[in-house]
Amino acid sequence: MNIKSLILGSAAALVAGGAAQAADLPVAEPVDYVKVCNAYGAGYHFIPGTDTCLKVSGYVRAEFRFDEPQARTDNTTNIYAKASLNFTAKEETELGTLVAYMRLENDTNGGNNDGFNKYYMSIGGLYAGLTDSAANITTTDKAMYGSTLGDHDTGAIGYNMDLGNGVSATVAVENRRGSAIVGGAYAGQSLPDVVAALSISQGWGSAKIGGAVQQIRFANSAVDTDYGYYVGAGINFNLDMLSAGSEIGFSAGYAKGAVGYINSSVAGVNVVGTNVKQNDIWQAGVALKYAWASNFNTYLTGSYQDYNNKTTKASDFNSWDAGFVAEYLPVKNLIVRAGVKYSKKDYSATSGMADAKNWEGKLRLQRNF
Repeated sequence: MNIKSLILGSAAALVAGGAAQAADLPVAEPVDYVKVCNAYGAGYHFIPGTDTCLKVSGYVRAEFRFDEPQARTDNTTNIYAKASLNFTAKEETELGTLVAYMRLENDTNGGNNDGFNKYYMSIGGLYAGLTDSAANITTTDKAMYGSTLGDHDTGAIGYNMDLGNGVSATVAVENRRGSAIVGGAYAGQSLPDVVAALSISQGWGSAKIGGAVQQIRFANSAVDTDYGYYVGAGINFNLDMLSAGSEIGFSAGYAKGAVGYINSSVAGVNVVGTNVKQNDIWQAGVALKYAWASNFNTYLTGSYQDYNNKTTKASDFNSWDAGFVAEYLPVKNLIVRAGVKYSKKDYSATSGMADAKNWEGKLRLQRNF
């Protein structure tokens, strides 16, 4: 027997022995790989072992901010950062699409909204959880300085009806949208806000009208319960005849008593003894987007607000602002924005307060995913 035969024989014996040992090992179960789910658009994948499709999305944002100081203790510059992580789960059932949504956010301001600040579920047209008010008007919410009306994160139970041809109607009950009070204090909520909206979205653009009725109940039981209201409307026109992607939006809203839907920092009600007077406020906004190229846009925004205190006229004011933003998208999912805004607040002559003026600027980098 030569060396070559010895080596080949030894190798054959080792392979045979290895095969015999492998036959005694337990058989691994097949791996259940994550599969793409195409039913709801890009980004969804089946959760292994279920019929539920999950999408993870969000963004990371960083901004350099300049804000004209009103006092020496105010910061003139600030580096701000924010992260948002969204989870959307969908599954088809006999009652329609079953949806769960959660949004996790955190920013360098360390506010109360850090953490999970939006989460709701829906099936068919029924929805419930912490979400935006059905009466929100967002047609002028463009770029960094656009204006909105309504309430953005509130407990709600509602139903959205698809009426066909791009028309939908929503009715809901929502937690009370808060505002300040002069001369008293609010009692606990015994009735939620009743909210309704009608929307249309078609080739020319979109439009929406929404409103809310709000119970105004006082801690002093001698003061009669009252009711305030809010109504808002917005319309957005596509301007593709100018350039693909260009659009212009308008919005307007009015509130009496329920002023928190427009400005939660001012008093909605004045109580003098047992007499109640509801204050009112109105706001109008405009936002123009012009698409110069597929990856470069500019925005012009403006808004005006007028507040009337029915008891203390010294609290009256009107304010306005105008903003400009340039937006560049150098690569997919990366947004670079630079903008500047001027705002002015004129107080009532009886207030004795000097009018406030302010310049601010931002440079934003945002990575979406």
